[in-house]
Parts: sequence; C-alpha cells; structure tokens
Amino acid sequence: MIFIVGGASSGKTAYAATHYNTGYKVIDNYKDWIKNQMEQGRNPIAEAEALVSHVDAADKLVIIGTEMGLGVVPMEEKERKYREMNGRVNCLLAAHADTVIRMICGVPQTIKQE
Repeated sequence: MIFIVGGASSGKTAYAATHYNTGYKVIDNYKDWIKNQMEQGRNPIAEAEALVSHVDAADKLVIIGTEMGLGVVPMEEKERKYREMNGRVNCLLAAHADTVIRMICGVPQTIKQE
C-alpha cells in the first residue's frame, strides 16, 4: 500500500494521477471518509484497520490523506475531534503502508520505503 499525505492543495492528487494511474486503486480525500464515518457514529480507526487488514503485497492501493495537524486548531470541539481523529488515522495508515510519500508544494518526499 502507498500512502500519500500532505496539506491541502499540496499536489497529492496530481502526483497520484501521474504516477499511479494504471493498475492502482486510488482512494482520494481519505479525510472525507473519516468525517463521514464520524458523522455516522462509526469508529474511523477501526474502519481504517479493517481496510488495511485486507490489503496484501499484491494489492496496488494508493490512499491519499490530508495533513491537518500543522494548521490552525479549530475553535469548535467537533472540528477539533475530527482534526485529531484524522491525525490518528493518518498515523495508522502510514504505519501499515509500504511507502509513504509526503507532498510539499507539489514536490514528493519519500519518508518511508520498505
């Protein structure tokens, strides 16, 4: 599994489209999945664990997540919980990924390669 992470509008989707457009399943905007799961009363950590537990080395899966922890802390408690959950799920996905690519200003930086 490949996990691409970075801030908003950092070039994550464009990078994935250029490098992983053939034969890969791409899950973009994973932060939206997290938000939807929280709104439905589901546990995003358990959902992410279930997702990665079904991924093996032969699967060509790319997950695109958003780094929210470096920005402004939201005033609303619900938004703070979402921001924290997003960070925790990103950590889980990065831990299970074979490759983690961090996008900064459209420039990829491989921060994990197994």
